[in-house]
Amino acid sequence: MGLSSLFRKLRFRVTPLASSWHFRRPRCNENCIRDQDTSIKEGYIWKQSKFTPLNRRWKKRYFILSGDKLYFLKEKSESVSVKIIRILDIVSLMVEDFGFRRKTFGLRLRANNKQSLIVSCNSEAERNDWMTAVLTAKSYSLVEHSRLWP
Repeated sequence: MGLSSLFRKLRFRVTPLASSWHFRRPRCNENCIRDQDTSIKEGYIWKQSKFTPLNRRWKKRYFILSGDKLYFLKEKSESVSVKIIRILDIVSLMVEDFGFRRKTFGLRLRANNKQSLIVSCNSEAERNDWMTAVLTAKSYSLVEHSRLWP
């Protein structure tokens, strides 16, 4: 079975500028996500959009770290546009200080395809909690992955 037929069977749609870590899954809300795995951490974080290099805006998104995936939605009650980042695809996690008054507690997650997700938390403690949660999930995913692929 080819990859595209597998996506059709699972009802995944690859976004136009898709990479190995951006998918959209229709009709899946946070309850569906929590049913798949136990959620490790969740909450609202500011995400930097990527419309144009000169005009990047910050948008509030609801993030759910569950199992080996990081989901983000427009709202907590969102039911359509779920974006997914596989934890195994994250190759670096860096602290970012943007110099803005409201966006000072930043994180940059870089994937193995060199794309970055830039987020900003409301406090240093919240940023540290997210860093710890992502690194813990990454460690657990690497252990589980090594068990499956000797």
